[in-house]
Amino acid sequence: MTDVLKIVGELVKRLETASPEERLALQRQILQLPAEARELMNVHVRGQLVSVLPVGLDGFKHYYFCKHKRELPPHAEVWVKALLEAHFDETGVMIEGLRGSTKSTVTATMVEYLSGKYPERSSLIICSTESDAKKMAQYIADTVESNAGWKVCFSNVIPDKDRGWGAEGYHLKDSKVPYQEWVQRVMSDHGRDPSFLAVSVTSGAVGKHPTMCLYRDWE
Repeated sequence: MTDVLKIVGELVKRLETASPEERLALQRQILQLPAEARELMNVHVRGQLVSVLPVGLDGFKHYYFCKHKRELPPHAEVWVKALLEAHFDETGVMIEGLRGSTKSTVTATMVEYLSGKYPERSSLIICSTESDAKKMAQYIADTVESNAGWKVCFSNVIPDKDRGWGAEGYHLKDSKVPYQEWVQRVMSDHGRDPSFLAVSVTSGAVGKHPTMCLYRDWE
């Protein structure tokens, strides 16, 4: 795997500065790579697109692929468009789907995507039970800490464990921003609230004022 990462890293760097003729040659070289290296190359290139594209359907689809190693299901595109429209218009939207139709996966991935693009903002997730809330928060936290696709797309957005990283709330930080400046930025946006928090519908998240997402997930 180390050799594969080295090869892919070198090709990605060369793609960034290559002329059109050189890119054609590199594409031929990429096609000759082992399948494992081609997949990793695809993730790296699409991860770069996530970081440079504005928030939108294309960027989300690239992030979904990097995170899950598969394409966004075609039926879910209408959900994503509705979620993004609600985000930009600062309104709400209800998504209904059969059990197993990936609605929770898609919407949780949207929370991650927006958190990566806007790490200075905050989200609140409300689930039907405490157990579901814990699982949802842990799912997103594990993504930020350990998912290779997240690290490709949002390498600078990492846990801020000094401010809190657990059941009481998860704080993110942008490693490219001086820490004191970063804390001032997030405090101006959402005070002492965490970057994301998941609670049950009966817990009553008193005093929480999410500035980016309020996501309710239950049957």
